[in-house]
Amino acid sequence: TGFANKDIEALKTQKQNLGMDAVLFQNRLFIHADIYRNKTTDIVLPIVSPSSTGFSNFSYYDNLGEIENNGFEFDLNYSIIRNVKKSIHWSIRLNGIHNEDRILTTSEYIDVYNTANNAMTIDQTRPQARYINGQSLTGIWAVRSLGIDPATGQEKFLKVNGTETFTWDAADKIFAGDLSPKWIGSFGTSVSVKNISAGIY
Repeated sequence: TGFANKDIEALKTQKQNLGMDAVLFQNRLFIHADIYRNKTTDIVLPIVSPSSTGFSNFSYYDNLGEIENNGFEFDLNYSIIRNVKKSIHWSIRLNGIHNEDRILTTSEYIDVYNTANNAMTIDQTRPQARYINGQSLTGIWAVRSLGIDPATGQEKFLKVNGTETFTWDAADKIFAGDLSPKWIGSFGTSVSVKNISAGIY
């Protein structure tokens, strides 16, 4: 089903982490926080052979590119009521994580992949993946729209050089946003009275 690659290596991830755990206010407040940095090298990706080789339906795997993840996460839990004798406990909890990924290096094949995704034969009505050094893996690349021109009824676009045009061109794509949210987290409260408990998150 594919070509062998005797030189392929397993991907490697170097992880750095600095964490803190604390218990304050007579064991009422629990705090957990982490700062991390992960660098992954030798990412394994499939490469489809060019049709000129006669093996267009075959592919092989190779080590292509490096990425880096930086982030911060925390978890706070506070006991508002803690009555052991009456078995009553009420607490609130807040947690969150902020993560940023960045492409460190790419390869010639990934550059070809980016170019292929800019072709007009590809569905350009939705963002196509693009992997650029220094940018996010989940970046949204799009040509900036200036809306509909009332005089002509055509959509106007903004080129990368700042000029206006009625012609959509993949070369004018910019980093327009990111599919990954800046923060992910939750907030909630839970109450337990003897053998009955309830929570909202």
